[in-house]
Amino acid sequence: MAFRRRQKTFDAWLRARRREVSLVIGSVGALFAPLAPIELVLIEEEASYSYTFVRYPYLSLRHIAAKRAQMWGSRLIFGGRIPSSRLYLLKRPQLKRNVRDQIQFANIRTSTKPILPRIIPELPISSMLLKNSLEVINRGEVVIWILDRKGYAGEISCEECGWTMTCPECGSFCRISQGETMCFFCGRKSEIPTVCPSCMSRLLVGRRPGIEALYEIARALVGDAAPTCKWYKEKSGKKLRASMLKELEHGGIIVGSRLSLSFCDDCPVGLVGWIDADAEARRPQYDARFAAFSMIWESRFRGKNTDKRKVIVQSRRPYRGWQKGLRLGWQLFWDEELKERYELNFPPFNLLIEMTGPSKVIEEVFSLLDKSGFAVYKPIADEAQLWIKTKEIKVLRELLEPYFHISRSKIGFPKARIWRD
Repeated sequence: MAFRRRQKTFDAWLRARRREVSLVIGSVGALFAPLAPIELVLIEEEASYSYTFVRYPYLSLRHIAAKRAQMWGSRLIFGGRIPSSRLYLLKRPQLKRNVRDQIQFANIRTSTKPILPRIIPELPISSMLLKNSLEVINRGEVVIWILDRKGYAGEISCEECGWTMTCPECGSFCRISQGETMCFFCGRKSEIPTVCPSCMSRLLVGRRPGIEALYEIARALVGDAAPTCKWYKEKSGKKLRASMLKELEHGGIIVGSRLSLSFCDDCPVGLVGWIDADAEARRPQYDARFAAFSMIWESRFRGKNTDKRKVIVQSRRPYRGWQKGLRLGWQLFWDEELKERYELNFPPFNLLIEMTGPSKVIEEVFSLLDKSGFAVYKPIADEAQLWIKTKEIKVLRELLEPYFHISRSKIGFPKARIWRD
């Protein structure tokens, strides 16, 4: 099967090269079709992270498409549900559709807290989300609850002395998953401890409840009246997906990570509930708020049944800050976001270069760039990662050139990723 697919792809490439076709539609790989000349380049969802390679080298395929269009003097059209920061800054596109009534907010602080065995604090679920979920399921539609925390609990700690369980192999925190402990970093599994090794207390609790805990709440809500399914990276696949879609033909609940949004393409999703919207924006990246905003915005418009779909956003500060744009439109979001990025010299006003590599190399690079007057800092302490803010790459390239010489192959090379948006 794999050989046949490769052969079909190669045949399509040859046809384009021989100019037997005048239109190519496809995924990001279609950007390399040997068309000449090119009259039109159309990029859908131009703000999507999928246009950047997930592995090194981190090429920007959107940038390559723009350069190809520039070389041939062709027309270039960017489309999508929400513009990237660079496109909004340059063109100021306007949103014409009102979504005020489809997106609702719930306060986590005043929400119901279902009791979960040996979990603190409890996982808040608003009465608004519970009521609307049952209404959607009774209509024979699908509900998606999204929480980007894997396992049953994110960590294990002692209430008596404050001890927190870490992996004996790598020292990373351990979470509870499927009835056992699992290391975040190396994946090492072990039995759940019954007593604290520090003070011998039995007051061990799980903190930061995750998808498995949320799944138990969903099951308790619908019982045997409707199916309840889980979906995240480790629990996915074509066969499982086909089985779930068949099971959800007459409605049900999907509990999972952001990946669950893909079910909007295949079944009638009447409600999407974001269990902890604040956590979505707490990542240590400069674009964390945009990532959270775009995912919630996508949950309103993606796939089938969008006219009737509701989105409920649970938050500790509902309808404040970046969340206002979810009702009033991405113009408001970008206007506020770009003000802050301008003050901090973040993209699109500056280039942000992320560098990773061997710890020794990164320390050398940090020292060199700091002495050379570059704005360089470490986003996470004790990790071999640097962020460098600059408008010009030429001087930076000249400084770093010796670190990429072949003579340093045994030491290791740094890896660079350029953020423009």
